[in-house]
Amino acid sequence: MSHDCLTLGPSGSQNRGWLFRMGDQVIAQRVTGSLACNDGAALLDWVLAGRGLAWRSSWEVNEAIEDGRLVTVLDDYAAPPDGIYAVFAQRKHLPLRVRVFVDFLRQRYAEQAYWSPG
Repeated sequence: MSHDCLTLGPSGSQNRGWLFRMGDQVIAQRVTGSLACNDGAALLDWVLAGRGLAWRSSWEVNEAIEDGRLVTVLDDYAAPPDGIYAVFAQRKHLPLRVRVFVDFLRQRYAEQAYWSPG
């Protein structure tokens, strides 16, 4: 069976391909399709319009999945989630405002409710 894969163009984050878990490995598989863009919102609109398949983050599509407008495919091959990193200059004494902000980010993004709508 063949599906039209909708992709983010070469300037997007998917320039290495879609990531899939195969056993203990994560592989990048290049896909092609009739539409490509550099805007995730436009890509989601195309998927919702039935134009093809797209590889998107769960936080972008959870609401559409929950209300039945989208379905997931290839769940058994889903890549592990990407991390979120706070990058700052190494210092012996980190300013309190930076430490408080990093701690806030760590706590907020660790909450599952943040990633799920409603």
